[in-house]
Amino acid sequence: MSQSPTIFLHVPKTAGTTLREIINRQFRPDLVYAVYNTDPAFRGLDDLKQLTPEQWGGLRVVLGHLDYGVAAWAPPESRFVTLLREPQDRVISLYHHQMTLYRSPEQRLTIPDHIVGRKMIQCDNHQTRILSGENPDFGECRQSMLDQAIENMETRFDVVGLTERFDESLLLMCAAFEWVIPFYAEENVSLGRPPRDQLDGADLEVIAEYNQLDTQLYQYAVQRLDREIGDRGDDFADELQQFTDKNRSYAALLRPKVCW
Repeated sequence: MSQSPTIFLHVPKTAGTTLREIINRQFRPDLVYAVYNTDPAFRGLDDLKQLTPEQWGGLRVVLGHLDYGVAAWAPPESRFVTLLREPQDRVISLYHHQMTLYRSPEQRLTIPDHIVGRKMIQCDNHQTRILSGENPDFGECRQSMLDQAIENMETRFDVVGLTERFDESLLLMCAAFEWVIPFYAEENVSLGRPPRDQLDGADLEVIAEYNQLDTQLYQYAVQRLDREIGDRGDDFADELQQFTDKNRSYAALLRPKVCW
């Protein structure tokens, strides 16, 4: 009997690559449908839209840089999961990643030029865009998108985890989706990223201006995570400590790949 597929909406620079690797270890490859253009067996959204109900029924997980719009053609019983990150830290990490990986020093842009000058959608309330399933032009995000993102979160998402509280989020996911609790090492971590307090105040103001909805969404997600952990009772703290200690030992044996 087929099970409802879980759909992981991977928000860039939220520790999603680490979670992706954890998910991949839970299932046989033929049960996982990945929508990443870096995947050797890349399959895009058009391919996903063409899946028949029988093909959907043979999948356990769909994951990728997707937004909630996928719900329009996924089975109605599909379950959703994602990770969110404090918006300013996420944008700073994304900016650093894009500037250092893809540009030489003389080509690197300032934060305002990168975000506003290039109209970077990924720096404009991108987490709200993904959870709402709406993607307007740069600078055109609306309060109704935040309302829709929160409604989707409350009605369709089994877990909305937080990058900054990854282990707590992972344990909730394992309980919700009946995953084997895995040990892991961080994947795709950005090295050398300047801390927020070293950035110019004007740069931070630009980031804050274009992430006001994301800030509210993140605050809502923090409150939701706190409630869910509280519902688990006092035993959760002991479970978390045991997992964290064991995973620290595991990760120390590995060399982390290059970031959040």
